[in-house]
Amino acid sequence: MSNNLAESLYCEGRLAFDDLRYSEAVSLFIASISHHAHYKAYELLGASLKALDQTAEALAALERAYELNSGSSKTACILATYLLDEGSTDQCREIMNSVLAVKPTYGPARKLLEDHFFK
Repeated sequence: MSNNLAESLYCEGRLAFDDLRYSEAVSLFIASISHHAHYKAYELLGASLKALDQTAEALAALERAYELNSGSSKTACILATYLLDEGSTDQCREIMNSVLAVKPTYGPARKLLEDHFFK
């Protein structure tokens, strides 16, 4: 039952996020995570917190999403982009290089590196 409740709360959070109701989305994602820690809820929690200018909390949520799903190139790129926006270029480059070590042709990682590190 806990996973069903987590999924329901996640879906409500996603709707709030899509409607730009970030404070409500944060509450719903936190509630969802309390029942089932899922990387996608952490990704959207991070995005919601970032939209609310809660940068430290957003980074923590995105790092947790990456911990839960470090094999996802997409999750890695989301975190790396955030790190780049916050000026953490070395961490960004490290994450993108790890993605490209596994998936050398992954477009978003290649583009991020080319656009910001190889001009």
